[in-house]
Amino acid sequence: MPLLSRLFHHQRRYNDISVSIHEHIAERADELVEQGIPRSEAVQTARREFGNVALIEQRSREVWQWPRAESLWSDVRFSLRQLLRSPGISLITVLTIALGLAANTAIYTLTWNIVLAGLPVPHPSRLVEYEMRNGETMVGLSGPLFSSLRQRQRTMTGLLAWVSDVVPVRQGTQTAPTHVQFISPNAFTVLDMQPALGRLFDEQQDIGEGANGIPAILSYNAWQSRFHGNENVLGQFLNVDNHAVTVIGVLPREFEGLTANFYPELYLPLSFDNLEYGPDFLAGPGHFGLFVLGRLKPGFTRADAQIELDALAPSLRKDADPTGKYLNHLFKDFRIVAVDGRSGVSYVKAVYSRPLFVLELLVVFVLVLCCVNTALVMLARVSGRQHEFAVRSALGAGRVRLMRQVLAETLLLIIPGLVAGIFLGWIAAHLLVDMLGNRGTPGAMNLRPNPIILGVNLTAALVVAVGAGLWPALRAGWAQPVQNLKATSQNVASKRLGGWAISLQVAVSLALVSTAVLLAGTLSRLLTADSGFQPQGVVALSLELRDLKLSPAQVASLRDRILNSVLAQPGVDAAGYISLLPLVGYSGATSRMFSIDSENKVHSQTNIFRVSATAGYFAAAGTRILAGDSALASPDAPPACVLSDALARFFFPHQSAVGEFVYESSSPQPDGTNLNIKSACRVAAVVEDARFVSLRQPAPAMLYTVERLDAANSGLSPFPKLLVRGHSTSLAADAVKQAAALVLPPDATRKVQTFSDIVHQDLSRERILVSLSSVFAVLALLLTMLGLYGILMRTITLRTREIGIRLALGASSREILATFGHTLLFQIILGLAVGAALALLLDSAARRLLGLVTPNSAFELLLSSAIVLLFALLALLAPARRAVAVNPMEALRAE
Repeated sequence: MPLLSRLFHHQRRYNDISVSIHEHIAERADELVEQGIPRSEAVQTARREFGNVALIEQRSREVWQWPRAESLWSDVRFSLRQLLRSPGISLITVLTIALGLAANTAIYTLTWNIVLAGLPVPHPSRLVEYEMRNGETMVGLSGPLFSSLRQRQRTMTGLLAWVSDVVPVRQGTQTAPTHVQFISPNAFTVLDMQPALGRLFDEQQDIGEGANGIPAILSYNAWQSRFHGNENVLGQFLNVDNHAVTVIGVLPREFEGLTANFYPELYLPLSFDNLEYGPDFLAGPGHFGLFVLGRLKPGFTRADAQIELDALAPSLRKDADPTGKYLNHLFKDFRIVAVDGRSGVSYVKAVYSRPLFVLELLVVFVLVLCCVNTALVMLARVSGRQHEFAVRSALGAGRVRLMRQVLAETLLLIIPGLVAGIFLGWIAAHLLVDMLGNRGTPGAMNLRPNPIILGVNLTAALVVAVGAGLWPALRAGWAQPVQNLKATSQNVASKRLGGWAISLQVAVSLALVSTAVLLAGTLSRLLTADSGFQPQGVVALSLELRDLKLSPAQVASLRDRILNSVLAQPGVDAAGYISLLPLVGYSGATSRMFSIDSENKVHSQTNIFRVSATAGYFAAAGTRILAGDSALASPDAPPACVLSDALARFFFPHQSAVGEFVYESSSPQPDGTNLNIKSACRVAAVVEDARFVSLRQPAPAMLYTVERLDAANSGLSPFPKLLVRGHSTSLAADAVKQAAALVLPPDATRKVQTFSDIVHQDLSRERILVSLSSVFAVLALLLTMLGLYGILMRTITLRTREIGIRLALGASSREILATFGHTLLFQIILGLAVGAALALLLDSAARRLLGLVTPNSAFELLLSSAIVLLFALLALLAPARRAVAVNPMEALRAE
């Protein structure tokens, strides 16, 4: 009861203390009056003897309750009243903070989900991914290479391997394409996982097809969506591509697979691939499609694993490929590497990790601007309240109390800005996900703020609060009571408010604008450079014919009928097949080939990108034929091929490549010693170099195998891509849809997309960088304008009397402007100089992180400086007009 009384009746007790003090003073005054002292003098004497009434009241109240809590609460209430006295400025400040924290929330949310978040398994930082790399080209491991590595390594507790695919799964009478992950039976033991229901794979038992079919494990989402969470799912049968499987368990809710943004519904033993694709898929030394993860033993690091790999490399290559055809020949330049595997395998992480770090760096600059603007607002408040702080100091308030008051006002601005920033950032993060393009798009990414993301934003908010409130708080704490009480309020207010802030704002704005200009110039050059394609008016049709269960001859006939139907549609100029669409980030296996020129010199090339195409592909893609004719495909051996210009000049430097032979390096013997016509192709044409992998990468050495439409065993099956060029994109799209509807079976999987969309998706990274850096640059310019405007307007307000006197004494408007202009111009130039240095450092970091090669950096820096200077001058127009419009008589009369 006493505690509740203190909580709810403290104000009455405080009033009682005040009444008691005044009664005591009144009694003492009555005693002095009885001694013959006049009443007025007696009251003054009694007060003087008693001491500082307000200070004694405050110290007496501290006995009754928690003094620090009440003092803090009093500061909060007073701060709130102060902020509500100027709601417009307070709202703008909160919005400024919200935009800065929203940028931090959005970028860090993506950074966490794409780069930093680990798999939901114990100690994900101990996971290591194994892959083969040659520069930017990456492939997985072959089955024999994985087996040899698992037997020879000593740094891991175990290795697991998997592949992913989409296969038809029949449940009851319904069949649907399903995401499936084929995984080694020891995988969940290595990952140290427990099932949500049933059991997981056993390495000794679940290695193949048993009496009850092949064991299968459901994802938690599949269990809920397909079986409604029924625990009787264990033992139920499913038909996976005409193979019986039995459900033995369900994975935990939080586990969504080992490949980022590929969400399997079903997990099957890795040996199932032998049933699906034949025994050569896992046993063949030339199939490099296995993803491999390992868990480090205690005491070992990823560097130790790499050292072990380098030492084991010769033995691994010999075990996995005894003939040396692949690992010592075609993949001779590939190195087996151990990389961070905490997130599993993630294409999105590989593409967007560095851009996200660049954006995080830009966010830091934006937060600096928000901090500076908030500090200016608080400095303006403190500067205009020096008289108030002097009075409070004279009444006994300590410096810490005054500083706490300013910090409380700053926090009251930060808290709503933090809440609004998290909400706006959450919305922005979803918008950014939609901009990532379709390759590895994290469409089902969990973007809900988690404790780590909220903690990072809270830390950023506290840093902004301290940075924005510390200097104003120190200004308030070091107020001089005697001097400030003697002076008027305007004389007390500082006339040198924020000179340093002008230079800092200009510098940070220049750095952000320069980065935006750099990235925009990079995107513009990528779009306008000669890519070897003409995307306007081109539509791509991607087909999935495997599920139709057709024979090779039937597939060839179906392809032929689709092509003829498309060509018969009005408005179609050209059409042709290719085994792989351009600009889809192809990083698969390359071929090693050689030629013998007219001087009998052997020219060998290892990294040749080899695809299959029909003769009409080049006209459809807009890739110019420089020599020969791509339609020279002959039913007789050897087959025809088309070389890119750079590869043709490499193979045949002193002669025309058309009509010459190119041989595949199919044996470990030196190139040129075994001319096997069965592994050769005759060059039918030479085409211009095309940036086939990505517009941001140089054109690779390309060899196109020209396929005949009637060939049953061609490189186009079973996933042909048809490119169609029409008079316009809409006509080409209509032609593709009509032909597909006429020829394709209803259950055939198809995808139609324009070539412009493919280009857009290929440059999605650059588009995101340009969009966000432009937003940050515009925000920086607006904040700089707001800061400059506020600083100059307040300076003119404080110096209105001085301006009026100078105008009365005959000073011209030009002289008044020069008074402010010289100082401002110096501060802006200083900011541009510092900003140029910051911009060069930031641009250099962006180039290193993103691998940019961008000329004309001096022009971009000058352009950025001109933009910042223009916005700075625009911000100064209104204050300058106000300064020259001062009426001397009104200014002096107001003073």
